Amino acid sequence: MINLCGATRLRDEHMACPVRIMIDTDPVYEQIKYAKADPAARDYLDAHTHFFTYGENIGAADCNVPLSGIAWRPTRPPVIPELWPVAAGEPDCFTTIATWENKGKNIEFEGASYVWSKHVNFLRFLDVPKRSGQHFMMAMLPPDPAVEAEVRGQGWQLTDPRPISAGMTVYADFIRNSRGEFTVAKDIYVRPNSGWFSDRSVCYLAAGRPVVTMRTGFSKFYPAGTGLFEFSTMEEVLAALDAIATDYPKHSRAARELAMEYFASDRVVSRLLTEAGL
Repeated sequence: MINLCGATRLRDEHMACPVRIMIDTDPVYEQIKYAKADPAARDYLDAHTHFFTYGENIGAADCNVPLSGIAWRPTRPPVIPELWPVAAGEPDCFTTIATWENKGKNIEFEGASYVWSKHVNFLRFLDVPKRSGQHFMMAMLPPDPAVEAEVRGQGWQLTDPRPISAGMTVYADFIRNSRGEFTVAKDIYVRPNSGWFSDRSVCYLAAGRPVVTMRTGFSKFYPAGTGLFEFSTMEEVLAALDAIATDYPKHSRAARELAMEYFASDRVVSRLLTEAGL
């Protein structure tokens, strides 16, 4: 049994399965809750027999996320390349799909407070459209008129994410009709150097659309610099956008090749099942 993103609290019928795999798609939060001896968090995780996380750097010396005796193994978002044929052309608008502010899962650990939301990092890079002179669209519902005015005022187009996310065909068309993805990561993934990478960004790569995303430590495990770019500063963002503009076909091909080599479902899922003893 695979419990993807821990969406199901295991019941008696699940416990009858001898191999119960937890795939932690949102790392750091559950590890910290477990380390703080939260009874519900411990019961929730301990019901599983094998533990995998999209935080590929968890357990490394340069990642301070506690393991607390749980044998977390790295995995990554799988994609089926055949479902993401590369579209022709060179669209002019970078896009992403996001919730502006997530609430309820901020957490403190050893004197540090980690925010389970993207908006704190989006605010740092909100003026990318003005600084770069390129086109950007965010599929996002502003929580209030002030946020909408701020985002649009910095040059972003906004569109309703609900119809885009309602079905695979529309979702895939939105990604394939994008120039690439520009996005940030949640604070809770970035500062601990978790190695997290987005399943949505993997879809952009598979569709041959370059990705410019925030540094989380993932480049220890797959290369950044061609087709996929990481950043911590505005200068790195602008350099990535310039590189893509200089030779878009090269970066489109590289994006697809990255998806095939590092995220193809046959490889990712086969490795996960092998490590689970199946």
